[in-house]
Amino acid sequence: MSREDAEVAETLANCLRREGIEIQLNAAVEEICKSSDGQVGLTFRTPNGKQERTGSHLLVALGRAPVTKDLDLPAAGVETTGKGFIKVNDRLETNVPGIWAIGDVSGGPQFTHASLDDFRILRDNVFGNGSRSRSDRYVPSTLFTDPELAHVGLTEKEAVSRGLEIRVLQVPITPLTVPRARNTAKWMVY
Repeated sequence: MSREDAEVAETLANCLRREGIEIQLNAAVEEICKSSDGQVGLTFRTPNGKQERTGSHLLVALGRAPVTKDLDLPAAGVETTGKGFIKVNDRLETNVPGIWAIGDVSGGPQFTHASLDDFRILRDNVFGNGSRSRSDRYVPSTLFTDPELAHVGLTEKEAVSRGLEIRVLQVPITPLTVPRARNTAKWMVY
């Protein structure tokens, strides 16, 4: 949520809290253990001190890493980034003619719908007129929470940091338009 505008992040956090989800910010995990009865124990430190929680499961989400290590890309002369992503241009071509990379390994947005669009770009460039690129697309940023969160284009924070003159419009979302939601939709014009 750190990439979202503050009021958007707070609105979603409040929705999650109403559903009984506890959110701990600025926490550092110190220990994870499993008891003999199958419970998972978690010890962490926050600015308020050491805390412990137990539960039936623990989900660890650390992001995605490209699985390129075993491809022996240097043998083909294909360049990678320091993090292992395959370097591509906007047309998804690598530095080696005839070798392309799409999806998570190419370092683009880590969304299934972006990978599908990468396929379309590759298909059109290999079998079509060759004019498609990543630079002419807008990829929705999505967070599959309940309620779902998505946006296309710049956030307010990003637009302001780029010095764009913007106008923010907020419209209440009523239960008639989106069941269970009582928050706001946000649009920016710049």
